[in-house]
Amino acid sequence: MIEDFWLNIELFRFLNNFAGQNVFLDGFFVFLGEYLIFILLVLFLFYFFRLIWKDKKIEVKEFFWYFSGVFVAWFLAKIIKYIYPVERPFSYLENVNFLVKENPLSSFPSGHSTFAFALATAVFLYNKKIGLWFFVGAVLVALGRIFVGVHYPLDILVGAGLGTIIAILFYRLWECLTK
Repeated sequence: MIEDFWLNIELFRFLNNFAGQNVFLDGFFVFLGEYLIFILLVLFLFYFFRLIWKDKKIEVKEFFWYFSGVFVAWFLAKIIKYIYPVERPFSYLENVNFLVKENPLSSFPSGHSTFAFALATAVFLYNKKIGLWFFVGAVLVALGRIFVGVHYPLDILVGAGLGTIIAILFYRLWECLTK
């Protein structure tokens, strides 16, 4: 089982052991792990809507392909959670610094990481410079999820990979459909 993999547990414990030591650090990582995803989503929407209506560099249907890939990735993460349930660290391990309320259902893969990395990939495929900033945000979301005690590192890695791959597949599919 994933939750028994020693390196996964050791990396989780290393990051999670910083939680509960400093109220400001805890607050910062709670923000990253719980709320930064919404800021990334708003920035994503703002960026693409600006490209559609102000700059006229992208068509509405192209934006929907990018955005659909993000939601398909997130939905696939939800399906995997159902098919392959993995207990969350706070449910499975002892002495976890648990900083947020979270659904005790499966932690594998991280839906937040899947979503954040799909957003980052979609932006990166369109604009590398801005996309790199989205990847920084996605990494911060992912680290926040471990820090607050709701995900193992492997949950994060699989979610990041899933989001990235699905976003690339939707981008390639869009390219094939428009040639």
